[in-house]
Amino acid sequence: MDWCGCDTICRPDGCPNALGSIFCARNNCLNGSDRGNRLRTVSGLHLARGNIGYSVFTSEDIESGSIVAEYAGVLTTHDYRKDRKRTSNYTIGLAARSSRKENFNDGGYSSWKRGHC
Repeated sequence: MDWCGCDTICRPDGCPNALGSIFCARNNCLNGSDRGNRLRTVSGLHLARGNIGYSVFTSEDIESGSIVAEYAGVLTTHDYRKDRKRTSNYTIGLAARSSRKENFNDGGYSSWKRGHC
């Protein structure tokens, strides 16, 4: 398998592996195990089935105002509801006072956690 070729971190919008829906691993990426497009285990968090489906739970207290995850979504004015075929698995609409347009948040893992914690 070919190396992805990313210099320091594999980003979803630029890593050839991520663009091809492949996770980076030791056999296809030279970046560290905690960089970008890799599966990894995070201590203190676990995934479990709850009343509304799968949810992320923590075994540690989280203080108010703490940063739990870096936001990894995309802010756009594209209205995904008008697409004939689904292009996003998790999108929310935002009312923005600074704009007359409706904005959409095409969120990533941290948005999924926020919605389910």
